[in-house]
Amino acid sequence: KDYDLALLDYTKAIELDGDDPDNWYNRGRLYYFQSNNGKALKDFEKVLEIDSTYVNAINYRGVIFNNEGKYDLAIKEYERGIALAEIDPSGAAYCYRNRAEQYERLREYDKAEADYSSAILLDPENADRYFDRAIFYEEYLKDYDLALLDYTKAIELDEDEPDNWYNRGILYYDQ
Repeated sequence: KDYDLALLDYTKAIELDGDDPDNWYNRGRLYYFQSNNGKALKDFEKVLEIDSTYVNAINYRGVIFNNEGKYDLAIKEYERGIALAEIDPSGAAYCYRNRAEQYERLREYDKAEADYSSAILLDPENADRYFDRAIFYEEYLKDYDLALLDYTKAIELDEDEPDNWYNRGILYYDQ
């Protein structure tokens, strides 16, 4: 967790090979985790100048816009990433998931549910996608049967993740 040394190394990698989008992406992520959104956005923009289909950079831009309260811009970024689902299904699944959270905030629950389900269709072996939708069913729709199904599927896919078991246990206990 030595961010200063990591920053030096990422910057050196960029100096040596500024045409590699991964170098810019990793430094952008570091800036993001240091809450330096301005520098992170610049690095993610450079990534997209090099490779306009780099979905993870698009997704992070959406997350930054969301954190800054720029919800319309966040949704546009997520839509940009979703449009690249054929190139990067897993990355697009994250964009669907993040856009679903935006729709939750806007209380557009039908759209949120559709996005969580689309994320699962793109990344069906990812337990987190089911876990996310289970939380949505439980907290927003109060549909405990659907939440139970998704927690159970998350456990089937990742039985070593304690949150899957814990949340299903709470659902059993409280409902």
